[in-house]
Amino acid sequence: LEVNVQCPDPGYSFDPNAYPDQISLTAQLNIAGEVSQDEDDIVYAYLNGQLRGIGQLSLTGGQYLVSMIIYGNMAESGPLEFRVWDASDCKEYQGVVESYSYQAGVNIGSLIVPVTLTTGEVLSKSLPLSAGFPWVSFNLKDTAQDSLSLSAISGFNTGDMIITQQLDTLTYNGASGWSGNMTALDYKQHYLLLLTQATTLEFQGEPVSENTDIPVAAGATWVGYIPEEMILTGRAVVSLGNTTATNGDQVQGKEGYAEFLNGEWIGSLTHLTPGRGYRISSAQAGTLNYFGIAGYGSKELSVKDAPIVEAPRFEARDNAAKKGWQVNENSYPEVMYITGIIDDAPLAKDEEHIIGAFAGEVCRGVAIPQRINGKLHYFMTVYGHTDQAELTFKQIDGQNGKQYLLSNTLGFAPGQSKGSYKAPYQWKREKEELPQGEGDYRLYQAYPNPFSEFTTIGYELAETSEIKITVLDMSGRRVKTLVSKTQEKGMHQVVWYRDNQQGGSVAPGL
Repeated sequence: LEVNVQCPDPGYSFDPNAYPDQISLTAQLNIAGEVSQDEDDIVYAYLNGQLRGIGQLSLTGGQYLVSMIIYGNMAESGPLEFRVWDASDCKEYQGVVESYSYQAGVNIGSLIVPVTLTTGEVLSKSLPLSAGFPWVSFNLKDTAQDSLSLSAISGFNTGDMIITQQLDTLTYNGASGWSGNMTALDYKQHYLLLLTQATTLEFQGEPVSENTDIPVAAGATWVGYIPEEMILTGRAVVSLGNTTATNGDQVQGKEGYAEFLNGEWIGSLTHLTPGRGYRISSAQAGTLNYFGIAGYGSKELSVKDAPIVEAPRFEARDNAAKKGWQVNENSYPEVMYITGIIDDAPLAKDEEHIIGAFAGEVCRGVAIPQRINGKLHYFMTVYGHTDQAELTFKQIDGQNGKQYLLSNTLGFAPGQSKGSYKAPYQWKREKEELPQGEGDYRLYQAYPNPFSEFTTIGYELAETSEIKITVLDMSGRRVKTLVSKTQEKGMHQVVWYRDNQQGGSVAPGL
């Protein structure tokens, strides 16, 4: 069985019919010192800042060549620029070493005498982000300095902000640029962004050596992620696990966290991902170094007490989402982490139980169980603002699907952890089932919310009923009736595409 796993290519396109003239280019492609034989590699040619040609490798006359047409206007000329997509390594190279120009009627290379396209050191990367507060890192640097200039990054919108661990802040002011006391970003750090709208950041620079020491202080340290690929958490931070990590230390991300236990990292953060930022919570100072982890096989634990960890059952998270228990992590700038168990022996055995954290009726976190050494533990990431909102907890019973209130309450503590594997926080369940809602139904929070294009509204019926769901504006006027019919008991959902009853688009801010 051969499995070919690739990243999607950049997908650049243009209309060749817009140009009356053309020339051909035939070239051998050299990527990072090797002649490419990958027919999924792509070359993009630019003339006067516009995409004018796209070509892929093919086996021609016993050699792999790029044969492409480059389009232009009559009597147009100028230097050509190139981008190269390396499909096997998921890298986009910015520019080539050689220099070629577009001149009407003059082809570049031939099948008999092809020219060469050799990639340089500069890469181009894209980082799609939703609006809100993502944690990010940039694993490229300028050619002339050991950091990435702000001018090498595009895609920010007016009002967007970059915030450091020391609370230094940059604000983007549109055409007038950035205000603040930084001009470049450090690839060894992660940054908190405030994005006013969804965007894709584009940045260019040279790769950073994975053999880079990142100082980790006792306490919390915001760290960047240098590798080019997604890697298992324990493998990515093996330099800490082999030296200074102690039981209870954590690798924390916006998407989850992992705790160090007897030589292994356990928890909800299973992988580290390029472009994301992470926080190391450590009892003592140390050094993080990602060198060599790309080829690092499954870790052989020498500690006899290392935990036996089974993968979490992610289908349980889907069950929670159907009930409206889900959170857009970027909607909140702060996180806290809770490691706990259900303090009820019969309940603790069911892998389908789900725990949700709520501020009022708004879901702020969801935890699915993970079996470790035969016992179920919950690793919950809770999202919030800087205020200490009171958190309540609910549970979805894995056997009957009903919801129960947990008797616990906690104040949201930004950046803090509650409980650990050795001393877990204990949730206690009330015996009474939560009511399904007024009139034997339950309407769940729309997701995503806020939204730009569409949102999904989930609801649950205790019995077959005549159901009507209507969207109202802030004045109480009807915008659109989404559902008006008889439906059977159980879970349902409807998608609203931000349109009104007449089919027109509804303005944001409804």
